[in-house]
Amino acid sequence: MNILIINHYAGSRALGSETRPWRLALEFRRAGHRTLIAAADFSHKRARNPAIRPPRQEMTVDGVEFCFYATPSYENDVGGREGNIAAFARGLWRDAPRLAEEFRPQAVVAASTHPYDFFGAARVARRAGAPLVLELREIWPEYQRELYHCDRKDASFFLGEWALDRALRRADAVVSLLPHGERYLTARGISAGKYLEIPEAAGPPGRGSLSERRRDYLERLRRSYDFLLVYQGYIGEEKCLRPLVEAAKLLEGENAAVLMVGNGGYKVSIKRAMREAGARNVYLMDRVEESEKGALCAMADCLFYGDRRRSAGVYGVRSSKLLEYMSWGRPVLTALAAGESPVTLAGCGFNVPDPSPEALAAGIRRMAALTPGEREEMGRRGAAYLAEHHSYPRAAERYLELFRRLGEEKEKGKG
Repeated sequence: MNILIINHYAGSRALGSETRPWRLALEFRRAGHRTLIAAADFSHKRARNPAIRPPRQEMTVDGVEFCFYATPSYENDVGGREGNIAAFARGLWRDAPRLAEEFRPQAVVAASTHPYDFFGAARVARRAGAPLVLELREIWPEYQRELYHCDRKDASFFLGEWALDRALRRADAVVSLLPHGERYLTARGISAGKYLEIPEAAGPPGRGSLSERRRDYLERLRRSYDFLLVYQGYIGEEKCLRPLVEAAKLLEGENAAVLMVGNGGYKVSIKRAMREAGARNVYLMDRVEESEKGALCAMADCLFYGDRRRSAGVYGVRSSKLLEYMSWGRPVLTALAAGESPVTLAGCGFNVPDPSPEALAAGIRRMAALTPGEREEMGRRGAAYLAEHHSYPRAAERYLELFRRLGEEKEKGKG
């Protein structure tokens, strides 16, 4: 079977970013199937972006076939991101006839966070006679409205609503990564027989070691503090990092520190918050390589993950980063409006539903009060939960079952 996965931000072990399509492709290959991933050549989420010849270029990355489309780079501005999305959607739409003829997909998955890739995906699927699956990763544009403080009357909000509604109705099936995505889909009039949940998955923890410079830096921090909380990921406004800085200030004198590791447009604001708060127990480090993440997190007493968007509390938490944290066997402190998350289900950490500095400081104190052995046991519970409920082999198996069913239904429809 030839499977086309379209994901604007798709990456791999070497590129970083969203590795779900790449990991699924590896599982599909083990089952005897071929996969092509269509993605943009530039994404702010990747550790590195491929250099391509416009307008597109196919290449093999970490053992998987990719087709990258030329898109403009951008900083952390909304306009730049919108231009990048538009360029990817146009490139995919124009290339759809070629993809259908040359790759001949027998299943097409539209899996970008936004719904604008769906129109190109639908064009490919229609020309190839293949079933079309929409992967619901986020409630677009509701999450974006919260993130960028858009008014509901904003034209981009209406365009996003229209695009998602059209995608939901035209897809042959909808796969929800959200634990309670059925609430949203039912409210939009999508029948229960049309969707299923295939949750986010986690691969095996990365192996590698820190560079000598970074290891020395971490070891100095470890010698200076009894408790070290680490955030590792994209430095974005929605990640509750500003109140985390202010929480750290409240912990001065308690021998606890916070380390934030990553890059992003919000990093300048975090540095300003550190100066304003006068927090001397908060530290920043640039993004580390994929191979270094496991070694970095192994040196932490606890990992932090936050999402201030309230809509996440309604439909549940979908976060590959959160599952990645759990795969490293460390306890996790979350700041999530959702009462339920993989962390709470696994019993591998604590949640602070109100991400105020005072509440976050209390959560850190609670975690620091545990013995090292108790925190180790928490981490083991998280890793065990992932192996049972969030494995890529199981996710790939469910996808293949869906592709076979949809293919059979299309054949019957022809008859």
